[in-house]
Amino acid sequence: MDSQQYNRMDDLIADCLTRQASPREYERLSAWMDERPSHRAYVRRQLQAWYATQCDLSASEESVDEALYRIRAKGYGAAPVRRVVIHRWLAVAVVVLLLLLPLSGFLIGSHVRQPHGRALTAETGSRGKALFTMPDGTKVWLNSNSKLTWGQAYGISNRDVTLSGEGYFEVAGNKCLPFRILSRELSLTVVGTKFNFRNRRYETNVTADLVEGSIRLSLTGGRQEMLLVPNQRMTYNRLTGQMTKNTVNAKHARLWTLSRMRFEDATVGEIMGSLQQYYQKRIVVLPGAASVRFYCNLDVEQESLDNILHNMSSTGKIHVSEQNGTYYVR
Repeated sequence: MDSQQYNRMDDLIADCLTRQASPREYERLSAWMDERPSHRAYVRRQLQAWYATQCDLSASEESVDEALYRIRAKGYGAAPVRRVVIHRWLAVAVVVLLLLLPLSGFLIGSHVRQPHGRALTAETGSRGKALFTMPDGTKVWLNSNSKLTWGQAYGISNRDVTLSGEGYFEVAGNKCLPFRILSRELSLTVVGTKFNFRNRRYETNVTADLVEGSIRLSLTGGRQEMLLVPNQRMTYNRLTGQMTKNTVNAKHARLWTLSRMRFEDATVGEIMGSLQQYYQKRIVVLPGAASVRFYCNLDVEQESLDNILHNMSSTGKIHVSEQNGTYYVR
């Protein structure tokens, strides 16, 4: 397709966004999207660029909700959508349809599902990782055994997600719609930044490491607030209910996306927790060894658990034994 044809499509997209397109023009845009994946990707990029410059929508929040309901009622979640014609909410319907196109084409090693048409969830297994792009252009890396959930209004009236597990985020800038990670204990708010967030339900601490930009954290009920600048880490202790912060090299926090782990003055308890999660082997750390500290840089994709534990034992700081598939650290 030549540049003039793309320009005509740009005009058509603009007409749909500003509610000036007719039902026939919407049909034309839908048919063009169906011709090939590159057309659909092009329209998605144009919409993302348009929304990045908008502070509000011409449609009310109620209109967006009704448009979402109508799309769900037409079976969007149950079968592939080829054409949707909604008259009063025409522009909103086009946006919602494109923002909710299945994200499987952007995923590596994860699963996306849409439970009951209400939300989208990306999940990884015990040894899986995922890299994908959200509808607003935000890049997400999910670590193993992690789940990210977002609503159908994501990128339209909010950018709210929930995360169970660990993820590294490069958030697309949008001052009008801050990106938020919500949890039972705290919320994390950013506009455009790079950070790592770890929230595993079986771990005592929740952590956020900031690489670029800024992060505002708030405990539920406004009990405590904190602002992070680059190379700072927030640690929320579930036992004390308090947040603390300290200085770190935040770039190390994303090494897991490269199948590497780096620990600086970390306790054996923290290290073994990460190794147990990655290798899916039971590791029991006895009280006398839990507080011993190590500096280590591990290539977990290339090294076996036995080799890593042997090297740590050779320092004389700990002793590791194995019995019936369980490792004991003393």
